[in-house]
This record gives sequence, structure tokens and C-alpha cells, in this order.
Amino acid sequence: MPKPRSLLLRYRQLSVWNKIGFWGSVTSLIGICLYFLPNGSGIQQTMTNSPGGIQAGRDVVINSDKHLIHSLSLHVAVAADTLPAEPSGPRIAAGLGSFIALFSADKTRIRFKTDFTLSHQQVGRTRRRVEFIYTPETPDQILGKEIDFLGQIELLVVNYSEIFDTLKFNTKNKNAQLQCLVFLNGVKIATFSTGEEFEGTLNVGQINLSVTEAFAPIPSAYAGLISNR
Repeated sequence: MPKPRSLLLRYRQLSVWNKIGFWGSVTSLIGICLYFLPNGSGIQQTMTNSPGGIQAGRDVVINSDKHLIHSLSLHVAVAADTLPAEPSGPRIAAGLGSFIALFSADKTRIRFKTDFTLSHQQVGRTRRRVEFIYTPETPDQILGKEIDFLGQIELLVVNYSEIFDTLKFNTKNKNAQLQCLVFLNGVKIATFSTGEEFEGTLNVGQINLSVTEAFAPIPSAYAGLISNR
């Protein structure tokens, strides 16, 4: 009766390609086992949208550079007096796209766009509000820049004449006000609004709004915010 061959002897008798296949199977098995092991105390999980961290796969955190722009959005609301009407909840209008732009001191233009939806609401018996959420039209143009760049922004350029005409939303001599919230890396970092000098002009065409005072403090405000985290 032949003597059983040992595992080592069987391995030595394998061809080169069979040996490669064997070690490939061993590596895959080790990887699967490690994947299902409980998390160690040294692994920290961060929420995807929290500043300073990006979720990448299962329980893996890549610390992002806190001095760079990872996301930037502008939330714009325009309110104006109206004829008496019953207050209503927010209504979504689809198919209406809007574009606005920020200009820096060196004339760099960064365009922002909506997702072709907007919200409008009769917030009071004689007050109506239209709201837009804007994100960069070309993300690579602004995302990844140093946050200090936002301190150089001087102008916000808007044109709501066509959209307001479609919505029958007249702001002329209607105590109108535009307010903008700036969200940087998921954090509301700045707020600004127009004064009475812009009342009635939102229906006319393009308007250039000076936003230097709102954007200049952003770098230091954000630095102070993340230093406390």
C-alpha cells in the first residue's frame, strides 16, 4: 500500500501556475477574514458630511485638508409683499433653472446653478418668498481651492427677471429683500441681505451685489470654527 504524500511534498510537486493560484486563494481568504473582523479601537468613523473627514468605503476615514473648499453652496431667498392671500406650505416648482455668479477681486467668475427646482411659499397673508439652492456649475473651478480664496469675493451677480415673470412674482415697490446663506464644507459660515436700495430692481434684469463685507471674514471665521473641533 503506497505511503500517503505529505502536504509539503504535494506542494513541491505543483507546477508554477498551480502554486500562484494556491497563494492567490490564500490571500483572498485572509482578506475576507480581515474584512469581517470587529473594528479595532484605533479606527475612528467620521460622518460623510462632517468637515475634516471623508468616508471612503467600510469603516475607513480619510482626513481631508481643513484649509480647502470641499463643498460650497448658496441658499438664496427673495421675499416681497403681495396682495392678501392665504398662507401656504412650501411648493416645489420643477423645470425652472437659475444661474448666479460670484466674482473675485481679480475678476475670476464662479458660476452656480440650481437643479432646475425652486421652492415658493406664501409665508404670510401679504408676504411671499421664493427660495433657490445653488451649487458650483463647474465644481473643479472652486472645489479644492484654499478657503482664503473666499476672502477675495467681491460681487454676487443675479438675474431673476425671467423666473419672476414666470412665477408672477413682482418685487417692484413691494418691500422686497434678497437674503443669501453661504454654506462652506457643510457649515453655515456667512449670511448677507440686500438693503432698500435694491427694492424693485429684481424684476428688471441683472443686478450686481457687493458682498465683500460678507465674504472677507470667512477664512478667519472658518479657521476659528475648526480650531474648536
